[in-house]
Amino acid sequence: MFSTRAAAVLSSALCAAPLSLTAQDFELVETIDRPLVRQNPDELAIVVEADAGCQIGSDLLTETVVDVLRRGRLSRSEPPRFSRDFFALRVALDCDRGTFLVEVDFIDRVPATSPGGPVGPAVRYMPGYHTVGPLDTPQRTLAAAKRSVEAAINEYLRVNFTTR
Repeated sequence: MFSTRAAAVLSSALCAAPLSLTAQDFELVETIDRPLVRQNPDELAIVVEADAGCQIGSDLLTETVVDVLRRGRLSRSEPPRFSRDFFALRVALDCDRGTFLVEVDFIDRVPATSPGGPVGPAVRYMPGYHTVGPLDTPQRTLAAAKRSVEAAINEYLRVNFTTR
């Protein structure tokens, strides 16, 4: 019970300060509840970020995410970074003080306020898929990241490909 409580406290502390996305020029400004229905659901962009202090680099994390996409029969798309429609699966891995945090969620750009104007900041959609755990082996950290990505992709597939 103590470890569950400690994990919840750690999770809430880490969620309060999301990972930096400066490398992708994103600024997360709010979380909202929005359907994930896409016009072309067979393609999905990804944004992957791994903390330098983690045992797993962004290359291995990206390979794992792409593998989950392939198993879901999705292909990775590469829209322009400042596109008005930049919808992506965001996977971020942060490691600190013997623990890791995997954040998996969907992000999108806020459309420009005027025709031809600059696009707005990124918005993180809810729900997110997060995993916190002890930083012991690279295999366990990667497996936890993979489970979070699979949960997000399963939701995406359910929303886009389930007939009602």
